Amino acid sequence: MDDDNSILEQIKKLLQESHQRQLAAQYRDFRQMEALLSLHSAIDFRSVLPPTRVWSVSPDFAVILVEVIQDHRPKTIVDLGGGFTAIVAGYCVEKFGDGTVIAVDHQREFADATRRSINR
Repeated sequence: MDDDNSILEQIKKLLQESHQRQLAAQYRDFRQMEALLSLHSAIDFRSVLPPTRVWSVSPDFAVILVEVIQDHRPKTIVDLGGGFTAIVAGYCVEKFGDGTVIAVDHQREFADATRRSINR
């Protein structure tokens, strides 16, 4: 009987831990959705944006990027890695004033994808 109770307690503990992980993941996802909505309300994107996360920044970081560019209005932005942040920076420069975005990427395929996104 003690073995059964021990097993049940272990199962209960695992279920509680799993539930907590799920709640944390839902919260993170919700925060990213909020950030993405904020990003779209701050910038009028003319075409579909490339995916965020994995190799790209997350939406909450992109919101910070928009805020920094809006507050400081840099004349030159150098983006190492290009991609999503270069596109967001370009839209910001266009919206908030004059400036230049220089995007550098070490892989041609990513540089080409960024160039295609910018030209849309």
